[in-house]
Amino acid sequence: MIHAILILAACAGGGDGGAAPVKGIEWEASWEAALARAKEENRPIAVCINMDGERANDTLAKKTYKDRSVVSVSQHTVNLFASLDVHGSGPCARAGKAITCAEHLDVEKAVRAALGLEGSQGRVIAPQHVFTGPDGSVLLSVPYAVTKGELLWCWTEAVRRVSPDDAPKQPSSARPPRRLVVGGVAADASGGGKALSHEELVELKEDMQKGRIRGGGLREKMEGILRSDDPIALELIWTLLNSRWVMRASEEIPPLLHAIGQVGHEQFWEVLVPWCAWSEVEHRLEAVVALEQLRVPDAVKGLLERWKREEHTDVRNAIIRALAATGPEEAKARRVVLAAAKSTKDKEADQRVHAVIGCADLADAKGVRGVLEPALAKGDARTRAAAAWTVAVRREAELEEVLRTALAAEVDALAREAVEAALDALAGGSGETLDDLKQRITHDTVPRDRE
Repeated sequence: MIHAILILAACAGGGDGGAAPVKGIEWEASWEAALARAKEENRPIAVCINMDGERANDTLAKKTYKDRSVVSVSQHTVNLFASLDVHGSGPCARAGKAITCAEHLDVEKAVRAALGLEGSQGRVIAPQHVFTGPDGSVLLSVPYAVTKGELLWCWTEAVRRVSPDDAPKQPSSARPPRRLVVGGVAADASGGGKALSHEELVELKEDMQKGRIRGGGLREKMEGILRSDDPIALELIWTLLNSRWVMRASEEIPPLLHAIGQVGHEQFWEVLVPWCAWSEVEHRLEAVVALEQLRVPDAVKGLLERWKREEHTDVRNAIIRALAATGPEEAKARRVVLAAAKSTKDKEADQRVHAVIGCADLADAKGVRGVLEPALAKGDARTRAAAAWTVAVRREAELEEVLRTALAAEVDALAREAVEAALDALAGGSGETLDDLKQRITHDTVPRDRE
């Protein structure tokens, strides 16, 4: 998950008119050139951190950076691409041929030092996006994987902070990333583990088949298995969760399911879906929360099926959150979440709170505001607190006056704290208290602690 790669994106250039071809992001050749241009034109600098051979990084380089809407918003910023990988001797194929590999290697070294991106062991989180002001000071950043909607929000927000009058309108699908860091970059990346290599996985598979490793030996290798995107890693976890050893030691199952959500590669969603229907409540709850953290759209179908059958309150609450996280752009998932958030039934009060929290993930600005405004004005205390928290996470500036009206009338301590936190977030605050605030609103029993 943690790799020594950087990208600083200075993007220009979609064509005029719907029929014009998408040229891709136009990258500057050096940090010095980007900084000089940003100062001269009063533009933010967009920094994209990328590496070869990893799914999230590959998706960004091969698809997201070539998307018409991303290319369009990149015209408002100065952009640099930085990577430690070499893709040939001429123009870089991965960066869209706007720069050479030698140039993005130099950019990596420059921004690593200028933006303080290097961990204690010399590694840099990738993918990662950093947006700076014209003077190079960090406005906001996002470590690890990011969706197109989240990236569009960051790009537009960076422009708004530097030049409000020139900022493009946030698209309805845009939303702030959950890992958003305001005014700085993510913490030291040196603590993350390393995925096992293909050769190591093949050897481990053979050892498991011959009974040469189990119990403690497997636990020592578990993080390396879960961090891998190799199909053999998926096969090993399938085998392990269906083994007689695990079935006899059922107390081993919840920690393993939790670890998948905490550090596992996206491919492990397939393992989790069947456990959402397991007989033990604890197992179902851990599996659903893990799916929420993996955020893989392929899991939506299984979660919707489980939603129809699940009776336990805690698991239903978790499914609502998981549907919002995995299916922010899926119509069926959005309908379920928004309907639960709008419920006025007293017996569904707890579920309503979790649904309002889940609205933070939905790519439906109009629908979400249709939930948040009445919740702030007429909801019970926990619902009001949840709505204010969601406004804070989404940075819903259109609801600032609604928040101020709510603050003047608020008598509940937790709801008042949430409204104040939302107003602080809209004013550019870091949101550092939001995780603790969410815990006190939701009463979550299973931590959402994905790296």
